[in-house]
Amino acid sequence: MMNKTTMNIFIPRILPEISKTYIKYMFESMDYGNIVYIDMRKRINTKNKTYYFAFIKLEMTNDQYTKMVQLLETENKNRLYYNYPDYWELKTYIPYEDRDVKTDDIVKLCKELMKKPGDESSDAIYPTAFTKEDLCNINNEYSEIEQEISSIMRFENDILHSLTK
Repeated sequence: MMNKTTMNIFIPRILPEISKTYIKYMFESMDYGNIVYIDMRKRINTKNKTYYFAFIKLEMTNDQYTKMVQLLETENKNRLYYNYPDYWELKTYIPYEDRDVKTDDIVKLCKELMKKPGDESSDAIYPTAFTKEDLCNINNEYSEIEQEISSIMRFENDILHSLTK
């Protein structure tokens, strides 16, 4: 009997006409493994267009695992072409508690995003109605939501595992 390895994958953008069944079929037909769990979530972008993102748990042989790791680690090439030129960008899913994001990094990123384009001054920030307290509250709320999502996903995975035993 061959050893099976599991890996959690994140696909940040999926066209609305793509189904879970199609994604499972494409992973299997391209020999990237068997999807044992897929959670697709609906989003609407700034242009009011629907798209999905997905959390996937793959069960793979050692050869499939090696193939997937090579795909994920190829800089700027982590694309799985399912119908050229259409592709899914694949990322390794990292649970919230394992992420290495520091509050200082978030504050720095927020300041960078508020700079005027082309302005190199570190103090040149777009006028905003948000106070520093507002930004801290937004950051805290975001962190709480991420923790809740992570908890829900762990709970769903536990249920899935208990059903497959």
